[in-house]
Amino acid sequence: MFFNFKPCLSSCLASAMLSTVAYANTTIEEITVESTLTPISWKQASSGLSIIDANAIKNNNATFIADILTQAPNVNFSSGASRGRFFQIRGSGERSQFIDPINPSVGVSIDGIDFSGAANVAGLFDIRRVEILRGPQGTAFGTNASAGLINILSNDPSDEYSTTLSGSIGSVSGNKGEIDSYRSGAVINGALSDSLNGRLALQKIENDGFTNNLFLNRDDTTKIDEATARAKLHWQANDDLVIKTTLLYSDVDNGYDGFTLDNVRDTITDEPGFDRQETTAFIISSDYTLGNNRHWILNVSHADAKVDYGYDEDWTFTGIHPSGYTSFDRYFREINNTTIDTRLVSDINDDIQWTSGLYFRDQTVELERTYSFDSPFLSEYQTTHVAAYGEISFDTSEALNITIGARVEDFEADYKDNRNETSAPTETLWGGHISANYRLSNELALFSRLSKGFKAAGVNSENGNVIPANNSTYDTESLYNAEIGANFGSADGSLVGQLTAFYQERHDAQIKQSLALSQANNGSCPCDFEDFIDNANETEHFGIELEGRYQLASNIQLFASAGYLKTEFSDYIRISEGLSDEEFIENLNGRQVANAPEYQYAIGTDWSINENLSLWLQVEGRDDYFFSNRHELRSQSYTLLNSTLSYQRDNWEIALWGKNLANEDYSVRGFGSFGNDPRNGYTTEPYFQFGMPREVGISASIRFD
Repeated sequence: MFFNFKPCLSSCLASAMLSTVAYANTTIEEITVESTLTPISWKQASSGLSIIDANAIKNNNATFIADILTQAPNVNFSSGASRGRFFQIRGSGERSQFIDPINPSVGVSIDGIDFSGAANVAGLFDIRRVEILRGPQGTAFGTNASAGLINILSNDPSDEYSTTLSGSIGSVSGNKGEIDSYRSGAVINGALSDSLNGRLALQKIENDGFTNNLFLNRDDTTKIDEATARAKLHWQANDDLVIKTTLLYSDVDNGYDGFTLDNVRDTITDEPGFDRQETTAFIISSDYTLGNNRHWILNVSHADAKVDYGYDEDWTFTGIHPSGYTSFDRYFREINNTTIDTRLVSDINDDIQWTSGLYFRDQTVELERTYSFDSPFLSEYQTTHVAAYGEISFDTSEALNITIGARVEDFEADYKDNRNETSAPTETLWGGHISANYRLSNELALFSRLSKGFKAAGVNSENGNVIPANNSTYDTESLYNAEIGANFGSADGSLVGQLTAFYQERHDAQIKQSLALSQANNGSCPCDFEDFIDNANETEHFGIELEGRYQLASNIQLFASAGYLKTEFSDYIRISEGLSDEEFIENLNGRQVANAPEYQYAIGTDWSINENLSLWLQVEGRDDYFFSNRHELRSQSYTLLNSTLSYQRDNWEIALWGKNLANEDYSVRGFGSFGNDPRNGYTTEPYFQFGMPREVGISASIRFD
């Protein structure tokens, strides 16, 4: 990670420390942060920025992006599927998607390919680094990163020939089988010619999940079944031109069987759900060196994702009760996304560094919904983004650096469905930032940043004209962000960290509402649900983020990260229910925004017991929070204990690992405004989807050079 210390160190605090510390000479080596337009080191960072590297991923035994998000302050995710694939940063972000098209608040990029809204592809095999940018990233990434960005970077090919084989088996508490999870992978790397290097990474994950379906007598209805293949080629065409190509294929065939009427892990569905995504994608990047060592960079990418999500809406089997109902709900989306990004970049050694670029993005999302109580619903949502952007960075003195960036983006959309609903919004959006970094010494730099992010206006599906007439569309959202902070470290490299304080306002915040409609039209459940997006007048977000690590002794390192977050609505009208002709309206002024825990933390240690043996321990936790803005159900606060004991020698390593070792029950999704149990007359009560129970396993890897 940032410390050149064996064995590898956990990522909790790599999240903010953009440096590598070598304990032999206690010097700090700079690294380049790849999510920013202008290359920066940790001393120059002027916003909340977390980096989680390959060693951290390994120590956490992480296979999916949500497994390591707790390492970054004020970053959360929402489940309701096989994976936690909807993300929130500093309290902003989506929690689910059903019938309506959405514009994500948190962008997801993998090797430069935009996967915002299709994050089931975000596995962590052969990944060298995850960069998490908190706050608006309007200059570089536009409308899909108004709240922040999760940037996943895989390992690049080199000319060193090697083959690495890895595998893991594990057992989950509560499931029937003794061995519930299998993971295998292979990486082949090396030179294909004097100018061409290649890398191929293959992985297969199979996991029974952690629930038992008692009705079907199965233990795999929440299975994880994922296969990934990634090929990378780096070609040095000549002294001035480098061309890089990445090809990605991912096949996710996961189960989804998350809710029960009695809030237990044993389900009784007769038609378990699924959460599938087949993805084919590529990106071609060229870097051409012009005169005066300036660079022309061109990135062309395309992604085709088929996202298939469905669930047993009644959560039971047919015949559980005479008044029971049977329903299945399925959403199949085909997402085609093409982007072209070209930019001119100054020499990194220039006194004034600048970037200017043009961006084009065309995306089409075709939806087919099949629902037991309605005719098939078909829609198509096509969006086009054309943008010009630029950034300039310069020193006004030996200590003070100023960076200014701006983006102007033309947005066009075309929506149509088989219920004759059409919409074609167009608008011009803008965002940007101005930041300052003042270096008091080599060990301390202060920074400040003002930035603006934006989300385009959108359209709601009418769903049979049941949502309010004035909510067929919703307005553009703007997020204004101000933050100050410090990047700090000691001269000998034993301490490094970042402290950030921020304040944000979301104007015309895009907030999801949902109407619960009585199927029998008698004011009681069972219910149909009609979602739509509305604009809150404003939400306010402020907080503090701290990340740091300290070398306590030559063989013991401590790390910690913590976030405090306060969010609230300002003049937001919620339509609470729709079960009867009476309309329930409530102003949520002052209420906490959903999926925004007030605190979260991760603390731990990495102890090198001897030259080969190491122990990594981590405690992570977070406060309770509202699951939704449409009801008052809250999650439980929780604390999880994770550990890895590893033995490494020469080119092989074996590790014993455990997650949630105390086997604490906690929930990752909840509903609290309807009843779904025919045995008690569909009385309104809370329902929870649980997180992973205790899981223990053993992993091993071997490298052949």
